[in-house]
Amino acid sequence: MKAYQLLADESKWCVKAFAKDKRGRCVNWDSNEAVRWCMVGAFNKIYGMGLTSKRKMVVRKVLKLIGDTCLSEFNDTHTHAEVLAVLHKANV
Repeated sequence: MKAYQLLADESKWCVKAFAKDKRGRCVNWDSNEAVRWCMVGAFNKIYGMGLTSKRKMVVRKVLKLIGDTCLSEFNDTHTHAEVLAVLHKANV
């Protein structure tokens, strides 16, 4: 699965937290209760939290597209459509 696929449905995306449960409460990205993720939470869920070569490649691709903005800030200050567009363009 790619981050784009995980977050394609807006109900699976969140801001201001790596993940949220069905009640909108912040939870760990790897919690069984997590049903919504931000871009970083999605990367953690799919690629793991460590600096694996796959995760590094994904982060680099996205950072090239968003410039100097950090991933969390971009996620939290842009629309769902804008986040998806970056993930789609980066093919992640």
